[in-house]
Amino acid sequence: MAFSYPGYNEMLSGHPDARIDSNEYGPNPNLTVFEWLNGLPDLHGQVSAFATWNTFKDIFNVRAVTCRCTSAGMCRIPAS
Repeated sequence: MAFSYPGYNEMLSGHPDARIDSNEYGPNPNLTVFEWLNGLPDLHGQVSAFATWNTFKDIFNVRAVTCRCTSAGMCRIPAS
């Protein structure tokens, strides 16, 4: 079987995570490059991504309030 979530996690966090073994894994436990960029003073609150797959809400940690996604798929990491 092929799953996309593990590959996206690896690309966005920089390392594989054996816990993520399906597309239904849930919220990503790993820090993504988007969250890391949002932590930089010059980019804080200005980081966005565009995604069309609902699972990106988990991959980008929307439930962890690191970003929010609109129905169109735009994910923006808010300044906190």
